[in-house]
Amino acid sequence: MAQSEPIPSILPSPKPSFLSRFLPALNYRPTLFGRSLFLLLAEFLANVIIWIATVATFAPHQDKRGVLSLAVLAWSFGLRHGLDMGQLPSYSDVLSDQLTRSRER
Repeated sequence: MAQSEPIPSILPSPKPSFLSRFLPALNYRPTLFGRSLFLLLAEFLANVIIWIATVATFAPHQDKRGVLSLAVLAWSFGLRHGLDMGQLPSYSDVLSDQLTRSRER
């Protein structure tokens, strides 16, 4: 049989990772799970750093402890709002309504 030319790929070649620009020997591209895990850990670390700064700022002062309690209350309400399963479908409904209205014009 005659050798045929390789079939060109229709998929774009993967871009090199950000770290491979600085460390050429490191040509590792994490999976979607790895990137998601990294983002969650970075968010958790940022949250811990912000809470340490908040406690260091407001806890030592007796007259400002009310602000610290308001910060905890606001954070817990934000967490409750972010984890509310009814929020995403309502945002999706509003967005789809707006898109259909803009198409009708």
